[in-house]
Amino acid sequence: MNTINTQRLLEEYVDLFNRQDEENVVQAIPNAAALDWLGSRIPRVSLPDPAIERTYYFRWWTYRKHLKRTPEGFVITEFHPDVSWAGKYNTIPCAAGHHVREGRWLRDNAFLDDYIHFWYQDGGEHLRSYSNWLESAVEALAILRGDDTGLDLTDAFANNLRMWENRQLGDQGLFWSSDNRDGSEFSVSGPGLRPTMNCYQYANRMAVAGFARRSGNAALAEDMDKQARALRQKINTLLWNEEMRFYVALPQSQTHASPNPSPLRQVRELFGYLPWMFGVAEPGRSDAFRQLLDPEGFRGAYGPTTAERRHPCFGLFYTGDALNAWNASRGDPPTGPLGHECLWNGPSWPFATSMMLTALANLLATGEEQQNIHSIDYLMLLSQYAASHIRHLEHGGCVSWIDENLHPDTGDWISRTRLMNWGGERFPKSKGGYERGKDYNHSCFCDLVLEGLFGVRPDWEALSVTPLFPAEWPYAVLEDVSVHGQNLCVYYRKQEGYQVLLNGKIVYSAATPSPCRIPW
Repeated sequence: MNTINTQRLLEEYVDLFNRQDEENVVQAIPNAAALDWLGSRIPRVSLPDPAIERTYYFRWWTYRKHLKRTPEGFVITEFHPDVSWAGKYNTIPCAAGHHVREGRWLRDNAFLDDYIHFWYQDGGEHLRSYSNWLESAVEALAILRGDDTGLDLTDAFANNLRMWENRQLGDQGLFWSSDNRDGSEFSVSGPGLRPTMNCYQYANRMAVAGFARRSGNAALAEDMDKQARALRQKINTLLWNEEMRFYVALPQSQTHASPNPSPLRQVRELFGYLPWMFGVAEPGRSDAFRQLLDPEGFRGAYGPTTAERRHPCFGLFYTGDALNAWNASRGDPPTGPLGHECLWNGPSWPFATSMMLTALANLLATGEEQQNIHSIDYLMLLSQYAASHIRHLEHGGCVSWIDENLHPDTGDWISRTRLMNWGGERFPKSKGGYERGKDYNHSCFCDLVLEGLFGVRPDWEALSVTPLFPAEWPYAVLEDVSVHGQNLCVYYRKQEGYQVLLNGKIVYSAATPSPCRIPW
């Protein structure tokens, strides 16, 4: 059915990105080797939405830039330049879940085995310097491969979760965390019992239960299942705000979370969608997603805001004075005359946007009967997210770009602008320089196309394909996805129909894109 040369598309995009790039940092795979490396590894797509198609290839092109060869094997970086808050080999665990879930789609992704073992054998305590969902991501990798990935680390996974429990499990049965250690400093809600840490801990316990069952450790599997069930119940009871119809944080004063937090801390934040990303949310709560389309909620021209706009503490600040006035209004100390470049009280962050889109795709894939949000909304939000991957040049024109945080109404990359205003390379050198966010590896995109838009969702028993792209599209092509050691392709042409192929054999066909489930 396919008459589109996706290999040619890849070649054209890589050539474009290489020509646009100022290759200021070179790690394991330089630009000169990008085509060969990507050409043998990435699933290829062809889509009628030019922003999604371009950004899909762009994000693979930037992903390989972060592979770093070390004496202990490959690791994956978040920033290109060294930053003071990173650990060994400039690694940071905050987005490690994104790194593994994104990289799982690559053929020959053995570098992920190095990276995973690094965190549990060499990363040590630094693995817990930021909250993360790494165990859950490793399980997703094992399922896609259909092999024993991670089984040898089952005890290390369980030990990591025990250390989190010993350090941060509160009396309420939920985990507390600092917003900064969730990677979201200066959030409106602040530190406390947050959906982030608690959803991660739930998902990681579910994953370790699965690893334990497959490795024959029934006692560990039962213990992890029990802990996960209890945590899910607590999240749905304590972090669901019935009046706000949203999952929210219970902020804390000093060390104790307050059941009746200050109104200045009660807020809908984009992280409130994480219960849908990790299978925590109860049915009947999908009206929370209406906030994505509400101009007083999270809606933005270039991406969703991290806090709802209607909240009095919503902010988009470029000066230290503005941030310090914001702090004073909440009774918080000032941050100094320059302020801070990374705020989660309003700016759009790809980290949170990509997790929200994963959550939305999960909701839609379940088929839960609801009228609050639809696949066309997922497509709109994904296309908007894709279109934000642009930087306008001072002399005119633009280049594909991914950075830290952006202004939801203008598309300006805020952190880059702030660092430049502080004196270019002079003052911010300790923070990595004003281009530290170039090619920022702190979110996902390709996963949103493969698992979300095309709906490739394998489990241990079968391959499910639940597409979210519309029948009105003239075409959609996905080629060469390695799933359980088999080659998956998906083809759709409006005039010819929809086909799913495994190893070149049609295993499902229909007139329009529709869900299917094929046993292994």
